[in-house]
Amino acid sequence: RGQHGVAILFSRSQLARQHLAQGFGTPQYKTFIALTRLGYTPRFVTEDEITDGGLSGVKALVGVAQTFPLPPDVRAAIDKFSSDEGRVIVDGSTTVELPGAVKMDLALPFTQPGKPHNWGVPNIVAGDNDALMYARWHEELGVALADALADTGRGWLRAERGPETKVTLMQIDGGCDAKYVVAVNDSHIKTQADWHAVMEKLDVAPAADKPLVYDCNEERLLGATESVTCDLSRTTARVYALLPRPIKRISLAATQRISGGEELVVRVGFDGPEGGRLQAALPFVLSVTRPDGQLHQEFFRSTQRNGGFLMSLPIPLNVPPGRWRVDVRSQLTGNVT
Repeated sequence: RGQHGVAILFSRSQLARQHLAQGFGTPQYKTFIALTRLGYTPRFVTEDEITDGGLSGVKALVGVAQTFPLPPDVRAAIDKFSSDEGRVIVDGSTTVELPGAVKMDLALPFTQPGKPHNWGVPNIVAGDNDALMYARWHEELGVALADALADTGRGWLRAERGPETKVTLMQIDGGCDAKYVVAVNDSHIKTQADWHAVMEKLDVAPAADKPLVYDCNEERLLGATESVTCDLSRTTARVYALLPRPIKRISLAATQRISGGEELVVRVGFDGPEGGRLQAALPFVLSVTRPDGQLHQEFFRSTQRNGGFLMSLPIPLNVPPGRWRVDVRSQLTGNVT
């Protein structure tokens, strides 16, 4: 699931009174895309979610174009969030006061001029497209949001170029022992198939104990580094894993004697240097090979968030007898057991 650092207010009090499509040109959509590109991994949060504790886990709440008052219980929840050191940011178009809010030096327009039947989506002239149009908006919106939030709610990896980066970073919560960052090449010229070869430096967020960084595309450990070079010249996306302690060994157990028609039971886990199980979703490739060396089946799987994995695989009656082999390859280190 997403490791969401920032929440964007999606207010029923506001949006139930607006006759427009909730699409490309709306302030909420623009803010969502800008925060995603900046590496904050945002999510929308409704008024009902806020009253039910929906702000727990996020570091900041952003409200844009809010002109209708919020219900008292929603305001009370935001007030508690702000009192507990959560940051509340609003834009210049917001006219209602939110508890503890700081106003950005930017006012988002309520609508983007478009066709009358779809006011939330702007007209796109010949030779332009939505990606190029948003890139122009981002020049102003990205800078304003980055200045207002700084590192509050941002993921473990941050693009060195800041708002000017062509790399979008999204963080995934893999459990208490693993976080993942998906880096996407967001460069474009005229079509989304016409992109630049991008290579940018990503800085690792300051921490008391620097996490170990793994390049999952290349299945190798980069180490406890302060920065990584994100090479998107030959791929449009790259996945990084960040662990507080290294993977020492793959723990694999499988049924040792089996007959056709029975089930092969496989258990997989990953142990840390002290021998304890890593509590995280860790991806691997599981393969079953026949006695003649032919691949019987191959699976791309991951452990659960608690670090465990159990699978039962039916074995057909007509398979060749002999010595079969079960292999597990870590997609973080490339090691095979």
